[in-house]
Parts: sequence; C-alpha cells; structure tokens
Amino acid sequence: MRSSFGRNNMLSIEEMRRALEVRLGRSPSVRQVIGREHYYLQDPLVSHVQRGDHKFRFDYRNGLLVDLEQEAIYFSLMHCPAVTKHFKGNFDFNRFLAILEHTRFWRDRHVLGWSSVADQKDVWIIEEDHSIFKEALLRCDAEWGLPKDLFFGLDRRRHTNPSGKRGNYFSTLIGYIDRINSADELLNEVMPLLGWCLPSEQHPGRVASLAASLRGAGIAERCEFSSITGAPSDFYQAECSGRIEGAHIKPHAQGGGAGCDNGLWLCNSHHRMSEGRISGTRKVTRWKGRVESGRGDGIAPVIPPTPPDMRV
Repeated sequence: MRSSFGRNNMLSIEEMRRALEVRLGRSPSVRQVIGREHYYLQDPLVSHVQRGDHKFRFDYRNGLLVDLEQEAIYFSLMHCPAVTKHFKGNFDFNRFLAILEHTRFWRDRHVLGWSSVADQKDVWIIEEDHSIFKEALLRCDAEWGLPKDLFFGLDRRRHTNPSGKRGNYFSTLIGYIDRINSADELLNEVMPLLGWCLPSEQHPGRVASLAASLRGAGIAERCEFSSITGAPSDFYQAECSGRIEGAHIKPHAQGGGAGCDNGLWLCNSHHRMSEGRISGTRKVTRWKGRVESGRGDGIAPVIPPTPPDMRV
C-alpha cells in the first residue's frame, strides 16, 4: 500500500460513477468484490452484450477496477467471452499506447497483463521505466501481434479452454487515485477502453444517407483528416486504414442530420479516433474544423462510449 495517500483528498467512487453516467447517458453499476476493497465501475450494457437479454447482472468483472487496498485504478476484463470478443475486435494497439503515454505520470510503475494465445497463459509486463515498458509492448506486438494474441479462451460454452486454463483476462494499471485530479480527467483517457467492450458498428442507414449526401455534393471520397487542426499527435501519425466512411460532424444522437453540411470523409481508423468529438463547418466542398487534445468540457459522447472533446 502506498502510505503517502491521503483519503481526505481521494477521488471518490461516487464522483467517478456520476461522471461516467454523464458520459454514457445511463447509470453505471458499482460492484464490490466480496471480502475485498475492490469496486468495479461498469457500463450496464456489458450485461446485454454478455447475456443477450434485459436481465442486467452486475457481477461481471469488467470495467474500471477501483482498488482501495492499493489506492489505484485499473482497467480490468475477466471471464466474459462475448465482451472479450468485441474488445479483441475493437482493440487499437496504437491508441492503447497513446493512452498509456498520456497517463504515465499517474503511476510509479507500469503494468499490463493478458491471457496470451502464444504462451497459453497469463503474461505480465511490469516496469518502473515507461520507455522500457513501451519497448516491451512493441516487442510483444512485433512477435505475436496484438490484439491477435489476446484471449486464448473465447468459447462462450465453457469458462476454460481445452487445456483447463482460463482464457479471458486483460488488466492494466491506469494510475494512483491521488494523482488524478478529477473524474473527468480520468474518463477523458479511459473511455476508449470501455467502448471497445461493446459493439461499435454504426447504424448502416444513417451512415449510408450521409455518404450519399457527400457524394451528391461532388465531394471527393478520400480521408480528409489532413484538413483537421488541433488533434493529438497520434491522430496525425496514424496511417489511413479501412474503408472511407461518411463521418457526422454533429452526432445523430445530438440532433445532427445526414446532409453534406454535417459530414466529411474519414477512413475507418481516423473515424473511430474522432467519433463523437467532431465540430466545425462544411461549405459544400470546403471543410474547416479542429480537434481538441482530449481534455476539456466533458461533453458526453454518443453510444457506444468514445472519448470526448476531440474536435475535427
């Protein structure tokens, strides 16, 4: 336990719960692990994804793990085959590295553990030096390919793989509670991790309508990320990948329409990095906008949860 922690200045679980409720647009659940000072703060839609019904369960070990024994916050995902399937499919290694980079000053050591396909066991990387930690992750990615190496047991019919080992485990230390200034500061960084646990497909009709409007206006079908200003460096460094898609400036959930004045073309990669954080104006073929650095007013993103405050 870190003896320097002052409980009077603690970022409370209730503060985190209220802030997450604003981001999600629904009330998150808080579950205490029996016999431990461990609390899971999670999106109730995890129950939908895992069980496929409306009987919400709050006993899944998935989401933000607030460990009051170590006075630390982890992102943790355990033994939820349907959820881990989405997490593996949505996992963006470069985005994950950026999250670890942005939060590195919140911790004295850097920790990541996962169920490795290559090793058929849980692999842990624990380093005090962030640069060494990052190099270790890059080596693992080069050798095994993350996220391909995540989760060797995804069979929803049983909790273990044929070797008898559990295979749904992913945990990373986000930071120590006393180093995080506010719940909004925390969520600005970790929302992608929560969002990767849910299906991320957009409504096809809305996307198709926006794309048709952009084509009808004669706007060239290519990723327009280079016209964006103010984005984090990882946004510009990311290579274009995936299909070219129509991206809403103002989300449909917030009243945004499907006209060409409310859209721009982005590749799938840049679209996912900026979704829910777009602002700006479009004048037929001219686009002008910006992206904030990821800290700011805490505007709630659309469902599924994506990080707020980016502007394109």
